[in-house]
Order: sequence, then C-alpha cells, then structure tokens
Amino acid sequence: MGALGKGQDLRGLALKATTLAALLISHPAAAADSPSLKLGGNVEHPQTFTLADLKTMPSTQVDASFGTMHGQEHHVWTGVKLLALIEKAGVKTEKAKFAILRHSVLISGKDGYAVALSMGEMEPMAENKPVIIAYRSDAAPTDLPGLRLVVPNDQHGARQVHDVTEINIQ
Repeated sequence: MGALGKGQDLRGLALKATTLAALLISHPAAAADSPSLKLGGNVEHPQTFTLADLKTMPSTQVDASFGTMHGQEHHVWTGVKLLALIEKAGVKTEKAKFAILRHSVLISGKDGYAVALSMGEMEPMAENKPVIIAYRSDAAPTDLPGLRLVVPNDQHGARQVHDVTEINIQ
C-alpha cells in the first residue's frame, strides 16, 4: 500500500472517530450520567437543574468544617446557594407577616437519605446561612460525581446530603 492509501485510511479513521464522538455526546445515556436535581412541591414553577445549569448561575464558596464517623473534615465547597434555586421556583405563600418562614425544605439524595431545613435558616432576614448545592470541593481537582448539600456551621455532617436529586418545598 502506498502513501496515498495510508492517508486515505487516516482520513477515514478520523471521520469515524468524529462520528463516534458526536454520537457519544448526543446520546441520552451520557446526559443521564450528569448530575441534576428536581425542585418542586409548594412552588409556582417547578424546576429541573442540571450541572450545566448550576454552573451558569452565580457561584458561592463555603468553608465548612464538620465531624464525621472518621473524624473532623474541613473543605472549601463551590456551588449555588440553595435559596437562589428556591427563589427561581417561587415559593407559594400566603400574604402574612414573615409567611416565608412557615416553609420547610426537604432535600433528598439518590440513596433515599433526606434532611429538612427551615426557610428561616437561609432567609437574609433570619439566620442567613449560606447553604449551597455544591458541585466542587477543594478535595478533588474535578467536579464532584454528584451534587451535595453543604450546610455550614453544623457540628456534624449529618445534613451533608450526597448525590442530591430532589428538593421539595413544604
């Protein structure tokens, strides 16, 4: 086979590789592997947020230390404020003094583990805790494999839900 034959083989191989890459990128299973969460319940506009959606929103870094079964952990987390996501969905609330403080938020992980927060923990007029849905930690050079609830200033990491898939406003 001459030089021209080899060049044709390489062009054909490049075309096949490009076609395969396009199929992999557009394949629905690839999108299913990317973390996402649904926000619903007592809201005006239920939402679904993908990792890509979260990365387009203003990010917040939270420095959090908490106890675990393996000892104390300390990390800097990057993500989006949970309150910002809730505000995008719009909580249905009655017209009453501080009515938003009557609501709670149930955050669930892929494994079924769930925790509750009060809106008062995140509201600026109350505790104003910078609770985030994190997609990155200083412990890894890449994004986390799933989204994680980070509640700063908790003594124990029990409310640090891994692989968050659902947020339900009650």
